[in-house]
Amino acid sequence: MIVLSEELLPILPIAILVVGAVLSYVVAFLLERVSHPKWTGVFTFFVMLLALAPFIAMLGKGTMVYQLFGGETYLRSDNLALLVGILAVSGGALAALFSTRYLERQTGLGEFYVLLTFLVCGIVGIGLAGDLFNLFVFFEVMAISSYALVAFEKQKWEPIEASMKYVIMSAAGSITALLGISYIYLASNTLDLARIASQLPQAPQLMVLATSLVIIGFGVKAAMVPLHTWLPDAHAAAPSSISAMLSGIVIEAGLIAMIKTLVAIPAIRFGIIIAIFAVVTMTLGNLLALPQRDLKRMLAYSSIAQMGYILLGFGLGLEYAVSSGFTGGLFHIMNHLFMKGGAFLCAGAILYS
Repeated sequence: MIVLSEELLPILPIAILVVGAVLSYVVAFLLERVSHPKWTGVFTFFVMLLALAPFIAMLGKGTMVYQLFGGETYLRSDNLALLVGILAVSGGALAALFSTRYLERQTGLGEFYVLLTFLVCGIVGIGLAGDLFNLFVFFEVMAISSYALVAFEKQKWEPIEASMKYVIMSAAGSITALLGISYIYLASNTLDLARIASQLPQAPQLMVLATSLVIIGFGVKAAMVPLHTWLPDAHAAAPSSISAMLSGIVIEAGLIAMIKTLVAIPAIRFGIIIAIFAVVTMTLGNLLALPQRDLKRMLAYSSIAQMGYILLGFGLGLEYAVSSGFTGGLFHIMNHLFMKGGAFLCAGAILYS
């Protein structure tokens, strides 16, 4: 009987997902030889369920830390990490199961399920990251996987065009966020999210610049107006199971990365500015959804509006240091995963039929 130490629990979901991604490709290769590729989706579904087990085991255990590579790089399991992890693997499991039938006519399913598993792995890592280095690395794992998944139906021009637009905007956002992170490190000499506030000297101008860059950089992935223009095209062109993931948890993961960074810099308050952007985002998203005739594009603009509601809660929480703002925002993330994710899966079922 193998008994794992509780100290390994924070790294276990990531390890399961990485190994599961490799095995998914092997399983797909073997099943394609016997004309049963859809079972790769079932295998990936069970990988997601297995990755859910460590999160359930960590419930009620408080904060747990797993050191990576020594120094300041580590994984930190807290309530936020557990929520993000459970939502990510739950969404991934539903997407994998739905894709078994929805994509049964497609080729290259091995690559699809590998990318889906790495997408979930990146989101899980964003939640668990205890330092800015791991936060950015996992953010890029999520981003790169989602680029390829949007363009999965590469025999059509629309997914390629949407993916290229997504790549260009998201890459620009990533560079901007990385520049902001580098300024934070320059000012604090630490990447540890728990220590940044105590290490920051009196350098308000530099930190205002760093905070602005972080908001803009991660705001692209969070589809915050006016950085939202990649989202409708990506939703319309991607397979519906991936549209569900993009809407249900990927754009929220960009917001989580932003908020984790901003919370580490309490001296610089951008909460009201974020709240203003939130009002613009929710208003414009709803207005642009009204004239749409394409179902998936309409749902995409609705997702932009919903991000505005989530942003508003976080913005007020940051400005007034009240937990209810964060609680409301996080609760709506959970609502949105199942509400809008389910809507995209229903749209996919209509398109399939």
